Amino acid sequence: RVSLEEFARGGGVALGGGGPGREAVAVVFDRLDLDGDGYLSYYEFLQGFSEDRDIREVAALEEKVRDVLSKNFEGSARKAFDTMDRDCDGVLSREDLIEGLRKLGLNLTEQQADAILGPRAGPHSPHGGGRPALDAG
Repeated sequence: RVSLEEFARGGGVALGGGGPGREAVAVVFDRLDLDGDGYLSYYEFLQGFSEDRDIREVAALEEKVRDVLSKNFEGSARKAFDTMDRDCDGVLSREDLIEGLRKLGLNLTEQQADAILGPRAGPHSPHGGGRPALDAG
């Protein structure tokens, strides 16, 4: 979470002195603060600068996935990863993710799985050929 003061410092603007810099930063901050809580979350920040996908939908989906994994694996990311890595290659592919979550009662589309895997998807993923994947490393 980032406050208005932290956001301004990151942009090199001193909020204590007032002036047009303060007002401009406050306007940008208010537009990015989607939930109006006075802080920017990572997802709000990305949403403000991303046109590729709806970050709010992805954030909600990731929250569902975290809840399912937390309930089934008692918060152990390693145990969840190892269980869903069906071929034990140390890489969680789109197919591994979809099938693993399906067994836990959460059905994902390929597009949803790609959104969760995010920038790790593409031609340089560990599986190559544009197959989205998440490396254990």
